[in-house]
Amino acid sequence: MTLGQRVAVMRQGRIQQVDTPKTLYAEPTNVFVASFIGSPAMNLVHARYDGAAVEFGGHRIELPARLQPEASGGELVLGIRPEAFEDAAFADPSLPQLDVGVAVLEDVGADALLYFRVDAAPARVDEHANATEQDTLIADDGTTFTARVNPATAARVGKRVRLAVDPTGFHFFDPGSGERHVHAVHEAQAAIAG
Repeated sequence: MTLGQRVAVMRQGRIQQVDTPKTLYAEPTNVFVASFIGSPAMNLVHARYDGAAVEFGGHRIELPARLQPEASGGELVLGIRPEAFEDAAFADPSLPQLDVGVAVLEDVGADALLYFRVDAAPARVDEHANATEQDTLIADDGTTFTARVNPATAARVGKRVRLAVDPTGFHFFDPGSGERHVHAVHEAQAAIAG
C-alpha cells in the first residue's frame, strides 16, 4: 500500500476495487474493502437509518443533509473508522457524543486505542458475496468498537468515558450486497457535474 500508486483489492480471485490507496481507504466500494484497508480496521455494525439519523446499539446520531446516505431508510451497515472518534475532552463540542464503557485501553504512543462494546449486531464480511470462509470481524454478542483517541485521555478500563464522533467519517453499506451507499448530496452533485 505504501509503495503502490494504484492498488487492486481482490477476494476469492475477483477484483473488488482498483484505486489509489487513499481512495480505497476513504471510499471503499464494499464491506470487504472497508474491512481490509486500515489498521485498526473499520468498525462495522448493523444499523438503522430513518432518513435523518442513524441508530445503532442504543445510540442515535443525527446526520446533516450532506452526510445522509442515498438509502431511503431502513437497515444498513454502518462503518466508522477509529479516528472518527475522539475523547470528548479533546474534541469539537458541536460533534455528537456517546457515553461508552471502556473495555480495553492500549497506549500506542502518539495515540491511544480505546475498545468499547456496542449492543448491536456486528457486520461480517462473510454475510456478503456468498463468502464461505470464516471472515468474522467481531464476536457474536454485540460488537467491539475501536476508537483512536488522544493519548492524554482520562479514560480508564472499567469506567465510562464520553466520546465525540465525527459523522463525516461514517460509511454506509447495503446490508444485502455489502455495496457502498454514497452520500445523497454527493450523488446529486455527481449527476449535475456529469
